[in-house]
Amino acid sequence: MKIALSIVRYVLTWPTFIGYLFPLVMIAVFAAKDLRMGDDAVLTATWRPWVTKFWKYSTTLARGMVMHPNARASTEQHEHVHVRQQEDRVVLALLISIIWAISDGNGLESWGLHLAVWASGILWQVPNFLTAVLRGGHVYRDAEHERSAYAQTDLPGREMRQSWLTDHENKEQKF
Repeated sequence: MKIALSIVRYVLTWPTFIGYLFPLVMIAVFAAKDLRMGDDAVLTATWRPWVTKFWKYSTTLARGMVMHPNARASTEQHEHVHVRQQEDRVVLALLISIIWAISDGNGLESWGLHLAVWASGILWQVPNFLTAVLRGGHVYRDAEHERSAYAQTDLPGREMRQSWLTDHENKEQKF
């Protein structure tokens, strides 16, 4: 069941994966190593040492993650939270494009615009950056998507406890 749901999420978010496919392939070929597909259909790799001299961060692009070689286990969980956030934004964009397609009366005539709205889900995190700055915070670190990922995965001073995300994932899911 878990694999089937992962496939459904992958299909629902394919426009952003396709949009990021070229950058992911370029990263995989030139800037990363150890390319692998995770159990959850997330493409994962590790930065090559020369990249880490100027880019010290693990990075998520749609359904692809490039990890820093010295990243903690919680960092990979953190990046998985970003993948889930991206899934949420793209599915929301899909729902909006479907509602728009139904209500605009043009049927399939404007399918390209509806597809563009669906694919634009990646841009829907831009307001997070703007509001972080408007609150007087750092453009990225204080954006709510980043704060949420840290809150779910990092437990400073509580290394013996599992993160909220790990606790949640280990519970049996009921539908």
